[in-house]
Amino acid sequence: MDAMQAVQAGDVAEVRSVSRRFVRELGLLSEVHRDTGSTIAQCHLLIELERRGGSASVSELAAALLLDKSTVSRTILSMRRKKWLRLAEDARDRRRKIVGMTRSGERILERVHRVADHRVEEALRHLSPRERRTVARGLSIYARALQRARTEREYAIRPIESADNRAITAIIRRVSIEFGTSGPGGPTADIELDNMAEAYPGDDRQYFVIENGQRILGGAGFAPLRGGTPATCELRKMYLISEARGQGLGRALLDHCLEQARAYGFKRCYLETTARMRSARALYTQVGFAEVPDRMGETGHSQCEMQYIKRL
Repeated sequence: MDAMQAVQAGDVAEVRSVSRRFVRELGLLSEVHRDTGSTIAQCHLLIELERRGGSASVSELAAALLLDKSTVSRTILSMRRKKWLRLAEDARDRRRKIVGMTRSGERILERVHRVADHRVEEALRHLSPRERRTVARGLSIYARALQRARTEREYAIRPIESADNRAITAIIRRVSIEFGTSGPGGPTADIELDNMAEAYPGDDRQYFVIENGQRILGGAGFAPLRGGTPATCELRKMYLISEARGQGLGRALLDHCLEQARAYGFKRCYLETTARMRSARALYTQVGFAEVPDRMGETGHSQCEMQYIKRL
């Protein structure tokens, strides 16, 4: 994490004041979105479904929206009554319900976007191009700070322990199956898989888990790149359960790994992934990884057809 900066009382008051003005100007104190007849919660749920390709489980939606499952379930029920959403059983787990949008829901979402885009465009007309970029960057920085503060408050990132082996192994296997990378040439074939704590003793490699006080949600680590230069490490087995994605936890975990790798003296970090992991690849690019055409080292992961590297 970056060094914590002292915060002045005046800074807090100013940011709170601006935040209140945002809430009021955007009409977020009103429960109903006047232009579409939908509640603010329903708008957010439709947008999150669209972001996830049109379908998601109740747990995934609850995690992404930072709400409890019962609240999201009630919102989904009200939207099913309006025929905006549909429920289906997950083909791989019949206990898991998948939420999807109907054509009526898609039309409501189109109206939400149209109204929201128009209101933002109206405001941006009053700003110069330079001011617009400043606003976008400032909002992004503030949202990121809020996200990091929440992550530090609600989650813990710590070195793996032997007692964590079974949980993290199950997560790696589960996510590998989800993205079709299990079996020979994938991470589940690595001999370290069942004894992750012992495979990362901390001398020149570490593995971390992220937990919410109740269970482990994922993990990531680094180690010297086999067959690579001494100054290059490899990002190893970064996986999160589906319910934990979209909340900034992956970014927090990745940032922590890179900071620790830098502290160990590594100058570059290399990773391999698959095109199917679109969100992960977007995150890697966001933090400064660049795609490279050729494999480096001897990872043995033939199922991973994409390579990235970052200078630390």
